[in-house]
Amino acid sequence: MDAQKSTQDKVQELVNILQAHEMRIEYNFNAMLQLSMLVEYLYEKLAEQKIEINMEGFQDFQKQRLEEIDSSYKEMNENPELKAKVTETISEMQKEIQERIKL
Repeated sequence: MDAQKSTQDKVQELVNILQAHEMRIEYNFNAMLQLSMLVEYLYEKLAEQKIEINMEGFQDFQKQRLEEIDSSYKEMNENPELKAKVTETISEMQKEIQERIKL
C-alpha cells in the first residue's frame, strides 16, 4: 500500500510541476504578445508622425545588450549575496505560483 501511495505522490508531484510549467508558458506567451502589440502600436504612431526608425544599428545594439545581460548574470553568480537574494526571490515566486494554482 505504501508503494502505491508513494507512486501516487510522485504522479501528483509530476502533475503539479507540469501545471506550474504550463502557467509559466502561458504567462510568457501573454507577455510576448503584449510586447509585440506595444511595438506594433508604437511603430504605427511613429509612422503617422512621419518618423522612420533606421534599423541598421539594431544588431549592434542587440549584441551590446546581450553582452550586458550576460555580464550581469555572471556577476550575480560570482556574488554569493546577490545569488542568494535572487534564489530567494525565485523561491518566493514559485511558492506564489503554487498557491495560485492551489498545489
